[in-house]
Amino acid sequence: MAITLETIAAPGATPIANNAASAKSFANDYSKLINRNISSQDRKMISITGLIYELAAAGGTNYKSNHAGLRQDATVYTGGIPMIDLEVAMAALEWNAGRAADATLSADVPALIASGPKLDASPVDALDRIIIFLRAKLGK
Repeated sequence: MAITLETIAAPGATPIANNAASAKSFANDYSKLINRNISSQDRKMISITGLIYELAAAGGTNYKSNHAGLRQDATVYTGGIPMIDLEVAMAALEWNAGRAADATLSADVPALIASGPKLDASPVDALDRIIIFLRAKLGK
């Protein structure tokens, strides 16, 4: 099933109005990647490729042909953590970025949960959509 921007009910005036092309591109790319013949590992490789190109364009290290260096730098960055849980790692990265942007964001997990948006009754799918939207708005 092809997902198009037109099939999504418009909630009215929203910040996405200025990013309709981005939303349409996201829906188009999502429909390509949802294919069952594309493995989780292949999807991660696609993510890594996009991140490599984005980092190079931003003036960071160019890992396009330096995959050994990328592996080494990633291992050093994640330190002695034996097994990485991507969901936990992403939450840690985004929490750290939030604190870097605003030092008033709590460094205490229970305080952070208590002060965060009251979305805990939301289904996981709704939370995933919020995360996707906020990442897109931040250019991630």
